[in-house]
Parts: sequence; C-alpha cells; structure tokens
Amino acid sequence: MSVCALVDVSGVLGATERSVLADVLRDTGTFDDNEEGVINVRNLYNPAVTRPLLQRCLALAEGAAGRTLYPVCTFVRDYQRHGTLIRHRDRDNLDVTLSVELEADAEWPLQVEHADGSVASLLPAGDQAAIIEGRKLPHGRPGAYAGERCMMLLLHYSDAPNQECGATPAVPYIRIAGLLDSTQIQRIYDQMGEPAFSQGMVGQAGAVVLDKRNSHVAWLRRDDGWMWLRDAIRLPVCEWAGRAWPHLDTSYVDARDDVQFSRYEAEQHYDWHVDTDSTSNMAFRSVSCVVLLRDPDQGGGIELRNGGVVPLKPGDALIFGSDLEHRALPVVAGTRDSLALWLWRQPREDEVVL
Repeated sequence: MSVCALVDVSGVLGATERSVLADVLRDTGTFDDNEEGVINVRNLYNPAVTRPLLQRCLALAEGAAGRTLYPVCTFVRDYQRHGTLIRHRDRDNLDVTLSVELEADAEWPLQVEHADGSVASLLPAGDQAAIIEGRKLPHGRPGAYAGERCMMLLLHYSDAPNQECGATPAVPYIRIAGLLDSTQIQRIYDQMGEPAFSQGMVGQAGAVVLDKRNSHVAWLRRDDGWMWLRDAIRLPVCEWAGRAWPHLDTSYVDARDDVQFSRYEAEQHYDWHVDTDSTSNMAFRSVSCVVLLRDPDQGGGIELRNGGVVPLKPGDALIFGSDLEHRALPVVAGTRDSLALWLWRQPREDEVVL
C-alpha cells in the first residue's frame, strides 16, 4: 500500500514557527496562471528560509514512509479565495511529499486516489500534516477554496540521492502590517510640524536629477528627539530581517542612518534605483525599510524589480535587500508620505567606515 497518512509535526515544526513562516512568506510568491489546474494561488519555489526544514523533518518522513529518503526541495502554495488544485501526480523525482498547513481559515481536504480506485480524504491542519507518495498517487483538492487564504508548505523527498535542487534567493521582501499605529503616525506629524524639506538627491555626491528623483525629503535625526521613532522601526525590522534572511549577522545589524521622511506630490516619483553605493558608506546598507504614513488619492506606491507593486496601508512597513532595485511610482493626485531606514551589515576588516 502506498504511503497516504496524517502525521503529527508538532515535535519538529510547532505552531509558533508555522505562524512565523506564514508571516514571513505571505504575499511573496507570484501568481502562475500557466500551471494547469492551479488557479488563484501564489507559488514560491524552494525559498531559502524553508530549506532547513527538509533535514529537520527527514526522520519523520522516513518513519512514515518506512524507508530511506533524500531531501529534494520545498514549495509554498498560498491559495486565495476560489483557489483550485485539480487532481495530478507529482513529477518523477518527487516520490514522497509532506504537506504542512501554515495558515488557513477554512477546511479543505486533500483527496488521494489509490491504485484500487478508492479515494482517501486527508485534512492537513494544525499539528497534523499529510504525507503521501505524490508521484504514484493522483491527488488534488475538491472544488474551490471557500476561505480567504490557505498557505501550504510542501516538503519533497526522493527515493534516490543527488536529486536536491538549488535554493532560490531568500524571501525577496517582507510586508509588516501595522508596524506603526495611528497614534504613532499622528505623533510624527505633531512633532515634525512644518518639515525643513530639501530636494531629494541621487547618489552620494548629492546630485539633483529631477528625471530620476523628484521628491522632497527631511531627516528626522536621533539627536533632535527622534530616537523613539528610530527604535520603533529598527527593533522589529531587525527581528523580522533575521527570520527571513538567516545569513545576516543580527548581532551586528543595526541602523546607522537617521530616519528619512519623504513626500511625493502630483507627478513626483523616484525611478529605478538601489539603496547601496560601493563608493560610500551606503555600501554597508544591507536591509531597506519603507514605512507608509499617508496614501495618495491616486498613483504612488513602491514597485520592486521582479516583485511587482507591493500594496501598503498607512503604518505598514516593507523591508527588502538594499541591493534590490525598486522605484517609487509617480503620484497622480494627492500626497504620499513615507519613512525610510536602512540596516547596515558588518564592515570587513579591510573596509573603512567614513
């Protein structure tokens, strides 16, 4: 009889860690309308933050399968309302799959067809994960998902060695909902009063290039009473960055720059750019953080290269690698206000901080 069962994963992947993974991975995948039978779902292939789980869950998978297995890759499916998954078999080197629910707000069983035609219905939820021989057994989900979101982590194993796939880059960005609340946002405006704006500049040399960057900025310096704001952003961003990008030395990573306030009005924008510069202290920037304070009536927004426009509400934060190209889209009507803060990496012995 082929492997088709529920297993308890609480000993290797507890509820708290599943919740953290869901927060880190949420909305980071891409919709793939070209995959047959998969509709209204974000796919994230082999994200680096999930790869340690392949080895951690290996003994559990081998115990359920009753044989030696070898890690291949991970896959995250983030189903939205009306998402679908028709019956299918997994590709040739994916012999055994452990399917773990990271978050869901409605029940949606996994239906597995055996060789004799019988159908088993498994509900991977909470501490219970489904383990099946997905290459042999056709499987899928009935109908369309009735909830708002169902995020599944798939851990794939092979019967043969040397099938492991290379890791894709770490999570490209994280959106933190409500990093600042409405009271904190109002405190910023009250304390700032009428900002001492200057024209946004390009590069360390400080050139004004309006075709590239057309905005107004003000620096909220820690020595001028803004330490509370810097820490309100820096501390949680350091924590989230450490979860998403384990290679960061979080014992050092810190914010050396002051907080930058930016205002974009009609027709203002900041074209494609990165937040690093090899000729200046900007070379040490590792993680960028943007916090939206005010949404314009029309237009605006942050777009990441190969990541699309990331929807934000006032108080939400977006963090991403400082070497990731991004842009602030033109405002059509109204005003867009935002904050920016950067975390630094540790300088090497041969590097000088200016």
